Amino acid sequence: MASLSLSCWPLLIPPVSSNSISYRAFLAVILTSSYLSCTRPGFLSLSCGGSTSFVDSGNNISWVPDGPYVTAGNATAANFVQGGSTAQLPLRFFADSGPGSRACFRLPVGDLSLVLVRPRFVYGNYDGMRRPPVFAVSLGRAIAGFVNLSQADPWVEEFVWRREKGTALPFCLHSVAGGGSPVISSLEVRPLPEGAYGTRSQEFGDNLLRKRFRINCGYVDDEPLRSISTIPWTNRYPLDYHDRLWDADEGFSPSHLAAAFHIPVSFNLTAIKENPPASVLQTARVLARKNVLTYNFPLDKLGDYFVALYFAGIMPLSSSFDVLINGDVVHSDYTVEHGEVSSIFFMGKKIESLNITFRNNSFYPQVNGIEIYEILEVPEECSTTTVSALQVIRQSTGFDFGWEDDPCSPKPWMHLGCDGNLVTSLNLSFNKLTSFGSDFNTMVSLQIL
Repeated sequence: MASLSLSCWPLLIPPVSSNSISYRAFLAVILTSSYLSCTRPGFLSLSCGGSTSFVDSGNNISWVPDGPYVTAGNATAANFVQGGSTAQLPLRFFADSGPGSRACFRLPVGDLSLVLVRPRFVYGNYDGMRRPPVFAVSLGRAIAGFVNLSQADPWVEEFVWRREKGTALPFCLHSVAGGGSPVISSLEVRPLPEGAYGTRSQEFGDNLLRKRFRINCGYVDDEPLRSISTIPWTNRYPLDYHDRLWDADEGFSPSHLAAAFHIPVSFNLTAIKENPPASVLQTARVLARKNVLTYNFPLDKLGDYFVALYFAGIMPLSSSFDVLINGDVVHSDYTVEHGEVSSIFFMGKKIESLNITFRNNSFYPQVNGIEIYEILEVPEECSTTTVSALQVIRQSTGFDFGWEDDPCSPKPWMHLGCDGNLVTSLNLSFNKLTSFGSDFNTMVSLQIL
């Protein structure tokens, strides 16, 4: 299996005047030498359904076939159109075996304490049926989301997972009634800084994060930046050392009075565990006139959300402003000093819409980056005594029930019924088996046999 040892370090670019040919030549040399000297950044990148290893020439990331990490499914390919060209994209699909059936990848995480997991799902009418599937995905013991490829194809998710124990993380695709066959095209694991995103705090608890938005404020695909540089932009590795995907800036108002800026400034990032990339911190959305700069983010369901706001003093003057979330002031008279980086974190409980407002006090409000995550609860695990008793029963029958990982979460094992993390029923009638002696004595929560 691929190694997860970290062997490369972030690319640090010192401040150089960017209005000259020498700057562009300097940057080209730095980026090229970084690619050549850092071909194994410690990432795991699986080409699902692929048969050969390859290196992505765009970012120098190595990809390997997913075969060693999954024991089910069928390899196929789909015609995928991107940028006006068509290519054959490998896929892995899992034939629908009825509601509740699942297929799992086992992702090696070693001793990493925090990882980003990014699956990418593509249908591409690979089967000629024009019936995009719907299915659920889980990470560890938690149902992490539902994929509906009739709404978007491709469909990309990102999850932040704090390792509990063990060296392998189960990532599973679950069939749903009438949903068709789950399908996946790639699966990536990226190390994240220990303790980032509040994962060490008591308030975080046993949760995982599902990315909803990650915005590079001031970067717009179809609008030229007010910049003294002609750098071609990208918003993932190697500029983001952790290979997070940053989206272009949108959803803000007033759109005609908030300018986009890019100004190369050198920053010390040691105080921010999340380690946002310089390419994000060196761009900003700045309110030119009026009193408030506002972002509105649609949320598709009521829930708890984690918000990270990043600020960097790229403007020549310091600014001071109030930060409001859904109309409530979460930080008053917040100051962004020239040449310094800072952040604000906020956890919103039971909200279904998100409005982030920066209200002017002195000079002009600005923001450089925004991340928004849905907080998903991870169910409690079953007791080790229950798991041991069930494994003895499985071995005694000689049947492979597909009993792996936790008996109750994210979904109960076949022939089991659960109430939370307690096994409350066990159906053995399919094999006319009625007892296993003392093995049941340890299953004190069992109510129905």
